[in-house]
This record gives sequence, C-alpha cells and structure tokens, in this order.
Amino acid sequence: ITRGLTTGENVLGGYRTRLFNRLTLEMGDVDFVGTASDNPDPDNLPDPDHEGHGGNLISQMSTSIDDWLAQTNPNIVLLHIGTNDVAQDYLLPTAPQRLDDLISQITSYSSKIYVIVAQIITSTSAAEAVQISTYNAEISAIVAAHAALGHNVFMVDMNSAVPLNQFHDTYHPNKNGYDIMADTWFDAITQLPIITP
Repeated sequence: ITRGLTTGENVLGGYRTRLFNRLTLEMGDVDFVGTASDNPDPDNLPDPDHEGHGGNLISQMSTSIDDWLAQTNPNIVLLHIGTNDVAQDYLLPTAPQRLDDLISQITSYSSKIYVIVAQIITSTSAAEAVQISTYNAEISAIVAAHAALGHNVFMVDMNSAVPLNQFHDTYHPNKNGYDIMADTWFDAITQLPIITP
C-alpha cells in the first residue's frame, strides 16, 4: 500500500506523491527515506524513497527493520502494516503482538524517532474487513502502552478515513483514496510535538 498500486489503475507513488508535495509546499524541505524507490512518480515526486515492501508480513518487516533504520536514520516513521498478515491469513491472533514488537524495535533504535501507527485501511472482502477491524481494535492499547513508557508513538485512524468506494481492488485505494491517505498522514504529522507551526 505504501509502495502504491502497480496493477490495473496504476497509482504512481501511492500516497507518497501528495504527501510529499503537501509537506514541501506547506511546511518546507522534507527528505523521504527508505531503501526502496520502486513505483516512483518521476513527474510529481522527486523523492521516491520508501520502505513499503509488497507482500511482506509484520514478521518479515521485523527481520529487516534494524538494517533499514541503520541505513536511513529516520526522524518520523509512518507505519501502515498488517494488511498482508490478513491477506495471507497468517497467525492473526498474534498479529497485534508482532506489531507491538516491531514498534519496540523501532523505538529501541532511537528514542528520538516519532512513530505514527495507522489503524489500517479495510478490505473489500467482508470477511477480511472483520479481521482487519479486530486487528485495528488492538492498536490503540498498543500505542497507549508505548506512550506510557515515554516512547514517541502515536496513532492515526486510517481505517475510518478511506471509505470502500475509494478502493481500486481488495486492498488498495484508487487515486482519490490514496490522496485521502496522504491528507490523513499529513494531519497526523503536523500534530507531532516536534513540528512547529
């Protein structure tokens, strides 16, 4: 989802194009970081770096996250993860714990990183939408527990932001849906305590 839609209605850059442009136009210079740069939008997104890896489970992201953090040294991490665990029906009862562990890896790397964790967007599959809702319901408590420990972890409700009529396929938004995601991320970023108006 972070990489962007690459089949059918190709959405170059996914939400990253609009998010980058809003950040640079409204807040100043920004540097997207990540070890991947696929599905770029060369005409509209001059900085295609990201860490969205298609098909990866939470556990697969955990395996690589320490190396990615060391290579990119981010200030802010936008974390929209869990869709592939649902799509692959991979040990869903323990998915929230894997998310918790991944957040711990990120905050352990640096106490200065700000992590915005999304309650992930839904699915056009009714059964998977229920699974996503169950997963999302755990995220608030996970984020609150990290905040109680003094970690810079915040939550954004991406699920409510992107309605089903803005989906292109089972899991991916269409262009308008991606723009809604960008605006939702933007609003969350501008609320961070490190951001000055």
